[in-house]
Amino acid sequence: MTLQHVEVDTLPECDFCTNTAHYDAKSTMGPWANMCEQCYSVYGTHIGNTLTERQQRTPSRTFTDTPTVTIPLESIALQSIVEVQCPWCEGSRRVEPDANYEVDCESCWNPYKIRSMI
Repeated sequence: MTLQHVEVDTLPECDFCTNTAHYDAKSTMGPWANMCEQCYSVYGTHIGNTLTERQQRTPSRTFTDTPTVTIPLESIALQSIVEVQCPWCEGSRRVEPDANYEVDCESCWNPYKIRSMI
């Protein structure tokens, strides 16, 4: 059986020793445990998850003012969902025509405001 990959905020301590755990898996003794590489090679059953620490994503650019994308009135009248583009990377995002909020771009992670003309 293949181990599943899971990202966690911080890696836990091994339940058998004090090393950092990289596995959350079923042990040969029955219960599941957090295990380091060495303890996994002794007690692991290849059923469970490999653990990696989640990398903190940071915006690719820094700026002082948050730009605004305005949804044109023509788009609002004709569509139930409109597509807007990030002013930083031109990545697209689908929003409702009456959107009025700040978002982080799903491509570059920079924030921008979406404003409807309604």
